[in-house]
Amino acid sequence: MDVIENSRPLVEASVNDQRFLLNFIMGTYLGPDVKTDIPRRSAFQRIAEGLPPYYSSDLGEAFLKLSDVECLYYYVLRNAHPSAVLRVHSLYQYFKGRLPPPVLESLDDDRQFTTLFPPDIHKQGRYKGSFKIFKGIIFFDSPTTSYISPSDLQRFKWLTGLDDLNIDREEAQLYRHGYRTDRDESQQMPNYAMVMETPKDLPNGNAAAAARRRISNQRRRLRVALQMQLPPPPRTDLANYVPVDSFNEEELPVQSPHPIGPSILFLSSSPSVESWNFDSSIILTGTAKEGRAGPPVGLVDIGTSKDAYLFRIALPGVKKDA
Repeated sequence: MDVIENSRPLVEASVNDQRFLLNFIMGTYLGPDVKTDIPRRSAFQRIAEGLPPYYSSDLGEAFLKLSDVECLYYYVLRNAHPSAVLRVHSLYQYFKGRLPPPVLESLDDDRQFTTLFPPDIHKQGRYKGSFKIFKGIIFFDSPTTSYISPSDLQRFKWLTGLDDLNIDREEAQLYRHGYRTDRDESQQMPNYAMVMETPKDLPNGNAAAAARRRISNQRRRLRVALQMQLPPPPRTDLANYVPVDSFNEEELPVQSPHPIGPSILFLSSSPSVESWNFDSSIILTGTAKEGRAGPPVGLVDIGTSKDAYLFRIALPGVKKDA
């Protein structure tokens, strides 16, 4: 789709121009997936050719995501004057058939999206609680223009600054506009790359609520898992630090009051050998010899000197002179 090469700037659009562009885009680039229409036709082309009405049973399994229709609208109007473009909230009101009429101006065309694609035929819902879809609607990247009046075609080109109606489908679907606000973002579910398998997979409102809870729980579990995988902070007191292996809480006979195991207190000063009258030759036995931690027995003080180590342990239920 090329831009018209002229020096005339785009004029400010009226409300009627805005509605004209809105319906022109939806009725020209979108059409029902009627199985008997070969080839498929846009919504306005079916009206111009006087084709018979259709029902939901006449539709194929095609569907469009709301986000794709949104991107199509803003992509076509990417070079238009800002006054010709609806905000996202108003665009969604149009999709629901609830876009209010202007206060100071009468409309030449008051049709809405639900006029072109009735919701009782083209169901609007969320696929498995995620993105919203319109059922039974297809997209035309090179729409037929033979049925469009020259005046409407020229009006569209003049308001949009485009030279023809052909667009790049992938570029339109990936187009990112600047009209979305924080409020619009909060009202939308994450847009997952999913494909509908059958029409019966269309969810109800309970499925959408369940999907939001499921996503929230998955994010919370992911945060907890990442925190458990973080390495411990570096020790700054390595001079008096004695590494202790972790122990299995399931093997403990009683529940420890400290969830992370026994506390270790480091003495601010090292005791002298004379004050404790320890023999300089120390023989390690038991768990100390094996280099692993035994069951928690209480608070432990660890001290060092030139010739010995001091371990002062609190043993609940054991007399001091035992």
